[in-house]
Amino acid sequence: MRTFIISLVAALMLLTGCVYMMYSSSHQRTFTVVVDYNQSLVEMIQAGEYDWVDTEITAEQFPFFPLQSQGYGRQKVEIALFLFNRPISPGWVINEMDEAGYRPVNPAGLLALGAAQPDLQRQFPIAALGQFWQDPSGYRYVIALFSDNALRGLRRVSLDESDWSKYWRFAAVRK
Repeated sequence: MRTFIISLVAALMLLTGCVYMMYSSSHQRTFTVVVDYNQSLVEMIQAGEYDWVDTEITAEQFPFFPLQSQGYGRQKVEIALFLFNRPISPGWVINEMDEAGYRPVNPAGLLALGAAQPDLQRQFPIAALGQFWQDPSGYRYVIALFSDNALRGLRRVSLDESDWSKYWRFAAVRK
């Protein structure tokens, strides 16, 4: 009966275009990671052992801010992944997170997730919408975990694209 109810709720959510959010369970739907704000961006990237990193990802463009109001240092954080199963705009993603009691992670949280779960990004791209960098032309970029031919990478992705594909996951933490 419980399985039927869960299946029914999931089907209704998908049919109505509502968010399907991955929750904490033995099915690895949320991920507990430790974000160490004592590390620099370079150290966090090295900890992730990525095969390639976009050269435009620098500490000047993406300075770190705490994920929660706990100050700096090491923070244990539970990261949920939002999946919408349809093309979607980043603004809509952030609004849906907000309504569910979440907010997007910043790059430090995403890098901690990439280091703790290195194979996750081989399954799907994961974006951190919690902080963006704006280039001199006015284009805005966020950091994403990405995979290309089984190689793990870290790249900038334009926030100004109208819709992101249905395959994207968006990392979030509770408010």
